[in-house]
Amino acid sequence: KFEHEKKRLMILEDQYKQALQELNEKKDNLKAVRPSTAKMNHDKRDIRLKENQLDKALVKFNDLQSSNRNLRKDIDVMRKQLKNQHRVNFALRNEISNIIDNAKKSGVDSNKSQKSTEAVQNRILALKAKHEIDKNLFENQITQLQEKLKEREDSELDRTKGRSEMGKTSTTAGAVEFANP
Repeated sequence: KFEHEKKRLMILEDQYKQALQELNEKKDNLKAVRPSTAKMNHDKRDIRLKENQLDKALVKFNDLQSSNRNLRKDIDVMRKQLKNQHRVNFALRNEISNIIDNAKKSGVDSNKSQKSTEAVQNRILALKAKHEIDKNLFENQITQLQEKLKEREDSELDRTKGRSEMGKTSTTAGAVEFANP
Protein backbone atom coordinates (compact mmCIF):
# COMPACT_ATOMS: atom_id res chain seq x y z
CA LYS A 1 0.00 0.00 0.00
CA PHE A 2 2.71 2.31 0.80
CA GLU A 3 4.28 1.84 -2.54
CA HIS A 4 1.08 2.32 -4.18
CA GLU A 5 0.61 5.58 -2.39
CA LYS A 6 4.15 6.54 -3.26
CA LYS A 7 3.49 5.99 -6.95
CA ARG A 8 0.37 7.96 -6.67
CA LEU A 9 2.28 10.75 -4.93
CA MET A 10 4.88 10.81 -7.67
CA ILE A 11 2.20 10.96 -10.32
CA LEU A 12 0.55 13.81 -8.45
CA GLU A 13 3.90 15.57 -8.07
CA ASP A 14 4.53 15.20 -11.78
CA GLN A 15 1.08 16.55 -12.52
CA TYR A 16 1.71 19.38 -10.07
CA LYS A 17 5.01 20.26 -11.79
CA GLN A 18 3.39 20.16 -15.19
CA ALA A 19 0.49 22.34 -13.99
CA LEU A 20 2.99 24.73 -12.36
CA GLN A 21 5.01 24.82 -15.55
CA GLU A 22 1.88 25.46 -17.60
CA LEU A 23 0.87 28.18 -15.15
CA ASN A 24 4.27 29.84 -15.50
CA GLU A 25 4.07 29.59 -19.30
CA LYS A 26 0.61 31.08 -19.27
CA LYS A 27 1.74 33.88 -16.94
CA ASP A 28 4.67 34.59 -19.26
CA ASN A 29 2.38 34.43 -22.24
CA LEU A 30 -0.11 36.67 -20.43
CA LYS A 31 2.64 39.16 -19.57
CA ALA A 32 3.69 39.20 -23.20
CA VAL A 33 0.12 39.64 -24.40
CA ARG A 34 -1.18 41.74 -21.52
CA PRO A 35 0.24 45.25 -21.17
CA SER A 36 1.68 46.55 -17.98
CA THR A 37 -0.48 48.31 -15.40
CA ALA A 38 1.20 51.62 -16.17
CA LYS A 39 0.36 51.19 -19.81
CA MET A 40 -3.17 50.12 -18.88
CA ASN A 41 -3.56 53.20 -16.66
CA HIS A 42 -2.24 55.37 -19.46
CA ASP A 43 -4.67 53.70 -21.90
CA LYS A 44 -7.55 54.16 -19.43
CA ARG A 45 -6.69 57.84 -19.13
CA ASP A 46 -6.55 58.13 -22.94
CA ILE A 47 -9.89 56.35 -23.18
CA ARG A 48 -11.46 58.78 -20.66
CA LEU A 49 -9.93 61.71 -22.55
CA LYS A 50 -11.27 60.43 -25.88
CA GLU A 51 -14.69 59.79 -24.31
CA ASN A 52 -14.74 63.37 -22.99
CA GLN A 53 -13.73 64.67 -26.41
CA LEU A 54 -16.41 62.50 -27.98
CA ASP A 55 -19.02 63.83 -25.53
CA LYS A 56 -17.98 67.41 -26.31
CA ALA A 57 -18.04 66.67 -30.05
CA LEU A 58 -21.52 65.10 -29.69
CA VAL A 59 -22.77 68.18 -27.83
CA LYS A 60 -21.29 70.38 -30.52
CA PHE A 61 -22.75 68.12 -33.21
CA ASN A 62 -26.20 68.27 -31.60
CA ASP A 63 -25.93 72.07 -31.33
CA LEU A 64 -24.94 72.25 -34.99
CA GLN A 65 -27.83 69.99 -35.99
CA SER A 66 -30.24 72.15 -34.00
CA SER A 67 -28.76 75.30 -35.52
CA ASN A 68 -28.97 73.69 -38.97
CA ARG A 69 -32.65 72.84 -38.43
CA ASN A 70 -33.34 76.42 -37.33
CA LEU A 71 -31.45 77.80 -40.32
CA ARG A 72 -33.39 75.50 -42.66
CA LYS A 73 -36.64 76.77 -41.16
CA ASP A 74 -35.43 80.35 -41.61
CA ILE A 75 -34.44 79.58 -45.20
CA ASP A 76 -37.87 78.04 -45.86
CA VAL A 77 -39.55 81.13 -44.39
CA MET A 78 -37.32 83.38 -46.50
CA ARG A 79 -38.14 81.32 -49.61
CA LYS A 80 -41.85 81.75 -48.91
CA GLN A 81 -41.33 85.48 -48.36
CA LEU A 82 -39.30 85.70 -51.57
CA LYS A 83 -42.02 83.84 -53.47
CA ASN A 84 -44.67 86.18 -52.05
CA GLN A 85 -42.49 89.19 -52.82
CA HIS A 86 -42.07 88.00 -56.42
CA ARG A 87 -45.84 87.62 -56.68
CA VAL A 88 -46.37 91.11 -55.23
CA ASN A 89 -43.67 92.58 -57.50
CA PHE A 90 -45.31 90.94 -60.52
CA ALA A 91 -48.68 92.42 -59.56
CA LEU A 92 -47.10 95.84 -58.98
CA ARG A 93 -45.29 95.65 -62.34
CA ASN A 94 -48.60 94.87 -64.05
CA GLU A 95 -50.29 97.72 -62.20
CA ILE A 96 -47.47 100.12 -63.11
CA SER A 97 -47.67 98.96 -66.73
CA ASN A 98 -51.43 99.60 -66.74
CA ILE A 99 -50.91 103.03 -65.16
CA ILE A 100 -48.27 103.88 -67.78
CA ASP A 101 -50.62 102.76 -70.56
CA ASN A 102 -53.44 104.82 -69.07
CA ALA A 103 -51.11 107.82 -68.74
CA LYS A 104 -50.08 107.45 -72.39
CA LYS A 105 -53.71 107.18 -73.45
CA SER A 106 -54.57 110.19 -71.29
CA GLY A 107 -51.70 112.12 -72.86
CA VAL A 108 -52.89 111.24 -76.36
CA ASP A 109 -56.47 112.11 -75.40
CA SER A 110 -55.27 115.34 -73.82
CA ASN A 111 -53.36 116.27 -76.98
CA LYS A 112 -56.41 115.46 -79.12
CA SER A 113 -58.65 117.45 -76.79
CA GLN A 114 -56.21 120.37 -76.81
CA LYS A 115 -56.08 120.34 -80.60
CA SER A 116 -59.84 120.06 -80.75
CA THR A 117 -60.18 122.93 -78.25
CA GLU A 118 -57.77 125.05 -80.28
CA ALA A 119 -59.74 124.28 -83.45
CA VAL A 120 -63.01 125.18 -81.73
CA GLN A 121 -61.50 128.39 -80.33
CA ASN A 122 -60.16 129.29 -83.77
CA ARG A 123 -63.61 128.61 -85.22
CA ILE A 124 -65.19 130.73 -82.46
CA LEU A 125 -62.78 133.55 -83.25
CA ALA A 126 -63.55 133.19 -86.93
CA LEU A 127 -67.29 133.20 -86.20
CA LYS A 128 -66.87 136.25 -83.94
CA ALA A 129 -64.96 138.04 -86.68
CA LYS A 130 -67.63 137.04 -89.23
CA HIS A 131 -70.31 138.14 -86.77
CA GLU A 132 -68.60 141.51 -86.37
CA ILE A 133 -68.38 141.88 -90.14
CA ASP A 134 -72.02 140.80 -90.54
CA LYS A 135 -73.04 143.10 -87.68
CA ASN A 136 -71.21 146.05 -89.23
CA LEU A 137 -72.71 145.18 -92.62
CA PHE A 138 -76.18 144.87 -91.06
CA GLU A 139 -75.76 148.19 -89.24
CA ASN A 140 -74.68 149.81 -92.48
CA GLN A 141 -77.70 148.35 -94.28
CA ILE A 142 -79.99 149.48 -91.45
CA THR A 143 -78.46 152.93 -91.55
CA GLN A 144 -78.93 153.07 -95.33
CA LEU A 145 -82.48 151.83 -94.99
CA GLN A 146 -83.16 154.43 -92.28
CA GLU A 147 -81.77 157.13 -94.52
CA LYS A 148 -83.94 155.93 -97.42
CA LEU A 149 -86.90 155.77 -95.07
CA LYS A 150 -86.22 159.34 -93.93
CA GLU A 151 -85.94 160.46 -97.50
CA ARG A 152 -89.25 158.82 -98.30
CA GLU A 153 -90.85 160.32 -95.30
CA ASP A 154 -89.43 163.69 -96.21
CA SER A 155 -90.65 163.31 -99.75
CA GLU A 156 -94.06 162.16 -98.51
CA LEU A 157 -94.14 165.10 -96.16
CA ASP A 158 -93.32 167.33 -99.03
CA ARG A 159 -96.11 165.74 -101.08
CA THR A 160 -98.53 165.91 -98.21
CA LYS A 161 -97.65 169.51 -97.64
CA GLY A 162 -98.35 170.13 -101.22
CA ARG A 163 -101.69 168.38 -100.89
CA SER A 164 -102.55 170.09 -97.64
CA GLU A 165 -101.97 173.34 -99.39
CA MET A 166 -104.53 172.22 -101.73
CA GLY A 167 -106.96 171.96 -98.96
CA LYS A 168 -106.72 168.40 -97.94
CA THR A 169 -105.86 167.39 -94.43
CA SER A 170 -103.92 164.30 -93.74
CA THR A 171 -102.24 162.90 -90.75
CA THR A 172 -98.59 162.13 -90.80
CA ALA A 173 -96.79 159.83 -88.48
CA GLY A 174 -93.58 161.01 -86.96
CA ALA A 175 -90.38 159.32 -88.08
CA VAL A 176 -89.07 156.83 -85.58
CA GLU A 177 -85.43 155.97 -85.78
CA PHE A 178 -84.57 152.24 -85.66
CA ALA A 179 -82.01 151.31 -83.02
CA ASN A 180 -79.99 148.14 -83.32
CA PRO A 181 -79.82 146.19 -80.13
